[in-house]
Amino acid sequence: MADRVGGATCPPIDLAEVLAVDTTTLKRKIARARLVVVHSLEIDKAGEVGAGLSVFDKTLQDLRAAWRLLREAGVSRFVITADHGFLLLDDPSLGAVSHGRKIDPNRRHVISGVAADEHGKVRVPLSELGYEGCTDQLVLPQTVAVFDKGKRAGGFVHGGNSLQERVIPVLTVSHHRPIGSNSSRYRVNAERRDPLGPMQCLKGTLELDSQTALSFGAAKSLELCLRVLDAPQVRVKLQHVRGGATLDGSIIQASVGESFELFFELSCPIEGRVRVELHHPSAVAEVAPCAVGRFAVSALVGAAEQAQAPSPTPAANDRAWLNDLPEGGVRDLFEHLAVHGSVTELEANRMLEGGRAVRRFSNKFEDYAAKAPFEVRIDTVANVKRYVREGATR
Repeated sequence: MADRVGGATCPPIDLAEVLAVDTTTLKRKIARARLVVVHSLEIDKAGEVGAGLSVFDKTLQDLRAAWRLLREAGVSRFVITADHGFLLLDDPSLGAVSHGRKIDPNRRHVISGVAADEHGKVRVPLSELGYEGCTDQLVLPQTVAVFDKGKRAGGFVHGGNSLQERVIPVLTVSHHRPIGSNSSRYRVNAERRDPLGPMQCLKGTLELDSQTALSFGAAKSLELCLRVLDAPQVRVKLQHVRGGATLDGSIIQASVGESFELFFELSCPIEGRVRVELHHPSAVAEVAPCAVGRFAVSALVGAAEQAQAPSPTPAANDRAWLNDLPEGGVRDLFEHLAVHGSVTELEANRMLEGGRAVRRFSNKFEDYAAKAPFEVRIDTVANVKRYVREGATR
């Protein structure tokens, strides 16, 4: 494509690169371009390591966001395509097809020097596919099965003779109206609610900013998504929504002005606590996002993998989360907890400067503790109270 259009006027840009810059920077970057090629390997990479559908949904959200940013930067025509699709097999080992030694086949094809037809396989000479001077044979499973390689295969499968591999999807989008026709502004309000079993819960409302638009000209509903702010390795799985919203995969279709409850799970190789944010991914309208408290992350893998995985909880020397706490004694107390693991009642009196401040702190303790990236418990030993950080101190 670069040869056809011209190298300097056909810049290749990674999807993450588009999302990392603002509209002004992006517009300057593609100012001379006749064609912009934005590429992404996230779905392929996530599928190969068994990351699951939650990662696919996140990538689709990123693609929608990139489309919106490029449109804001002046692009009006888009062609969205892929090199191939994929299959998600519940158990690829069932019905696996044997072919010679376990090391001979790839998952979905074999290049063989023997022109022999076998039951359950399709053979095509490479010469018939346009490979000049080649006598080898392409051998494929007759069904969507994989070849037996002697080990359990992942459920994400592509290649071979499948509809997903043969049919290339192409979506063309042309915008005839200028961006910004929806001038209404919205904001998301959300608060943390008690968990329900393994599911975390928050209550949210999408509201129209009454100072920027009249209600009769506003949208009735908009898309929202939930993302983790301080730990990108944590996976989000939306489970259920009730109230003024509906759920479609990873997309929350929220009705303007109606509150809803969202139930979700957070998972990572190591337990921790993270902040989440409700935001508007496709940028169809201007929506102020809302960050919400801290929620527990469930560990899903064995101890050996846990030891190698990065923690979703910020380390003690990462002080950004302290900005969510009031300046002064409260912030000092939680910083001491992060570093040393405990604060005695005497130390709390000194940091908070007096009994009245300590009583105010006690009344709001749960609100403050919800902003910390770790659990805090209150112990009383020999009538002496102390605040203790849960887990190892880092």
